[in-house]
Parts: sequence; structure tokens; C-alpha cells
Amino acid sequence: AEEACRSLRLLGRTTANARAALKAADDRLLAQIAHVRERHPDTPRGTFCCPFCTVSVWRNATAGGLRSFAPELAAGLRHLRSRRDASGNWRTYPFFYTLSALLEINLPAARAELRHAAPRCARLLRNLRANPPYAERRRELLRRVRTHAQPILAEAEIAVEREPLLEPVLEPFLALRGM
Repeated sequence: AEEACRSLRLLGRTTANARAALKAADDRLLAQIAHVRERHPDTPRGTFCCPFCTVSVWRNATAGGLRSFAPELAAGLRHLRSRRDASGNWRTYPFFYTLSALLEINLPAARAELRHAAPRCARLLRNLRANPPYAERRRELLRRVRTHAQPILAEAEIAVEREPLLEPVLEPFLALRGM
């Protein structure tokens, strides 16, 4: 439901019936989020029942839905940060779907998560096998992350130029050269 609502919002031209349906869907989803929190009070703010649903809620909120949930996005991104692993992934979160959400979220915390994932994206882009229908979509996502990562690469290269001893520390970012 979250992705359908997001798609309708992104298409823009909605009828009165569609707007009423979107409002009803938002109200139902917000009630469901409240219900999950009531039954599972340890659920982190800004998240939903599982990582996949959490990302779909973030994408819907970013497209303009769930107005009262939007402020919780920052809390959700803090939780995502706590799920980082050393490989540039997030434990339990679907990698490509999470990237797609982060690319749409205009918050510094989302850009920080893209920086975290950028070295893994560089490796994946080099090694991605053609496996229709997903490979081309994934390749495009990885290219979009590369666009966001270019300033990071430039900063890493300047830092290594000034202080060569930093190269091993900055190696994950220097790997972006191959993207």
C-alpha cells in the first residue's frame, strides 16, 4: 500500500476520489504504526514492523504522505545508522531498496548513509552481472549513488595528496575511483 500511495503522489494529477483514498490509506497506515508501537514499545522511532516495510514507509513519507510521520524520518535514519556493518551494508535492511529510499530523502543523515554505502556500491558496480530484469535497475541505482559520492572521492584524494599516510584509512573512499 505504501508504494502504491507513493506512486500516486509522484504522478501528481489525482482526482478527488484518489485524494480521499490517499488520506484514508495514510490514516490507516498511521493507525497501524501506532498499533505496532503499542504492542511492541521497543520498536525504534522512525521504523515500522520490519526493515522492508520501514523503507516503504520512508519512501511514502518522502513523497509527501504520512504527514505526521515525516518528522520521525530522522529517528529512523539514526536507527539505520546503528544497523551499519563494515561492508557498507545495513544489517537486516534490503540493500538496494534502502539505497533507493536514501536517494530520495533530503536529509544530511541520508547523505551520510549513502557515503557509508558508497564503497560497497563501487565494488558492486564493477562486479554486477547482467541478470535481467534487476541488473539494469541496480546498476542505475549504483550510478546515482556514485553521483552523490563524487565530492567524497575528491575530498579523499586531496587528503591523501596532502598526507600520504592517510591512504590506507581512506581506501574505501578511494575505491570510488572505479565507479
